[in-house]
Amino acid sequence: MDTISIKGFKGFSERVDIDLKKLTIFFGYNNSGKSALLRAIPLLSDSFKDHTSNLYTHSYLDYTSSSLRGAIHADILNENSKDIDFEVTWQSNGISFSLRQNAHEHEFINKLGIKKEGITKNYLPSAQNFSEFECDGENSISLESFFSISDTCIREKIRRSSASVSWISSIRTSPPRSFDIGLGIKTGVNYKGEGIGETLWYIKGNCPDAFELINTWLLETTGRKLKLDSSSIQNVNTGRATVKLQTVDNAIESSPVDIIDSGEGIAQALPVVTLCSMAKFGLLGEAPIITIEQPELHLHPQAIVTLAEFMINIIKDKENIKLVIETHSESFLLAIQSAIVKREIINDDLSCYWVEKEDNVSSISNITFDDVGYIQGNWPQSVFREIIAQSKELLQAREERE
Repeated sequence: MDTISIKGFKGFSERVDIDLKKLTIFFGYNNSGKSALLRAIPLLSDSFKDHTSNLYTHSYLDYTSSSLRGAIHADILNENSKDIDFEVTWQSNGISFSLRQNAHEHEFINKLGIKKEGITKNYLPSAQNFSEFECDGENSISLESFFSISDTCIREKIRRSSASVSWISSIRTSPPRSFDIGLGIKTGVNYKGEGIGETLWYIKGNCPDAFELINTWLLETTGRKLKLDSSSIQNVNTGRATVKLQTVDNAIESSPVDIIDSGEGIAQALPVVTLCSMAKFGLLGEAPIITIEQPELHLHPQAIVTLAEFMINIIKDKENIKLVIETHSESFLLAIQSAIVKREIINDDLSCYWVEKEDNVSSISNITFDDVGYIQGNWPQSVFREIIAQSKELLQAREERE
């Protein structure tokens, strides 16, 4: 995916366009719509999968997607809109569609756009079949699901996108003290950070460079490193074994500590670092998109800077990795500005948006930076001034007490 556009989705009554660069960042106050924008990406990815075969009522969006947290069409439809509109582009190709659903009826597309080589053709549903779409002078398009769209070019793009997106939620599960490996055990980190132990064990055995990169971050942040070897195995049953997930001091590899006891922030950041490392070494496919809510969760400001620098290094030399981040962190912003000054990231590889809500309507503003990292336009003056205001209030209170 290179761009996504949304209209009529949650708080966004008007169209918003998001340019997905190597690094895309959403800033904004609570309840502004940042998470809605970010979660639209895993929602689209899930909806592009083959998800329709066992549905009680047909839908184009995947309402079993974890990104919706149990919501259905009526819950995500903007209160001032009749349709939910999405557009996704891949360079000069793309698909746009308007979704509608009434009462207990199935969800249907009432407008479809297919873009090829920069030219968009608009289709309308056939009067005989809701999944057939017609355009004057063009072959009709069959679209019972996005995964099975009859247009081969768009189908290929959709199927690749369905497998390219990883998502880490802001509510993450603490890592386990131990985990199982062996027959019937899946690898992969889900949106809650679950599966981290099994995935780290797999990475260590199959891509040592990725494992070393994870340990590089851990050493820089804590002075400790992951210990996953034969001594970590606690017991072995037929076909399976239980492994402890622990860290050790880099200088003295004794007295291992469970990762869950190594600091809440470290435990919460580990799934983020793991996915980024997997992306760098090709373990997430050719063109992965990693969407992350609050990567800074529970981290000290200096550790946030270290994490931001780690993420920038992941994308710096890789053309096909995209990170999409929602954050409240001033430290993360300052790390991005420093990277611009040091030319570790260029403006062409960065998209930054301020998301705000007024009168229950969400909107976005594009934030840009000059070559030395200064913010140019659209950034509210009051943002990240809270500490200054609190300091003034404290000083005033002291003076009044005297």
